[in-house]
Amino acid sequence: MADLTLCIFPNLPEFLAIDSRDGSAGRERIQLLNVRDISREEFLSGLESAFGKMIRDRTDGFMGLLNLPKKIEELVRAYLLKSVVDLIHADGSGQPLEDPGSIGVVLFTGDLLEHLNTRRLRHVTGELFSERLSEADLARLVEMLEELIERQRSAEDEISRSNIGNLISGKGGPYVTLWESGKG
Repeated sequence: MADLTLCIFPNLPEFLAIDSRDGSAGRERIQLLNVRDISREEFLSGLESAFGKMIRDRTDGFMGLLNLPKKIEELVRAYLLKSVVDLIHADGSGQPLEDPGSIGVVLFTGDLLEHLNTRRLRHVTGELFSERLSEADLARLVEMLEELIERQRSAEDEISRSNIGNLISGKGGPYVTLWESGKG
């Protein structure tokens, strides 16, 4: 199990951070955070600087240019993760955390949302966190997850309805997927 687990809901600005490290007792173990809290000036200026260096340092030839989107994605992901860890201030001193331990990311979308009901959610959270979180924290975690899952489902349904509406009205662009296999 990860020491720090991030529960990401792709269509919501909020996400959960669960700190289950030993020695984190007495601090808030479950935090509801917002994406806007990550996009601080420190994050943006660091990302801009690293991106500038990346596109200026072109010593790897044409293939380097072709691989630039992947490198940019990796850069953004690394800066986001660092910003989240710094935001949590998990050491309680207000200083950035030197070693957050292992970090897990759970993306709540697709099949996970489709097949996750309250019973399964309680079972999974118990399996993952019962040894490191109190009963009260587990109950609070399940409650928070249920609310965010329902909001994510609603957001995905709204996007789907909007896409269908755009298809019918002709505002959806020249291409559309009428059917897509879930497994290949």
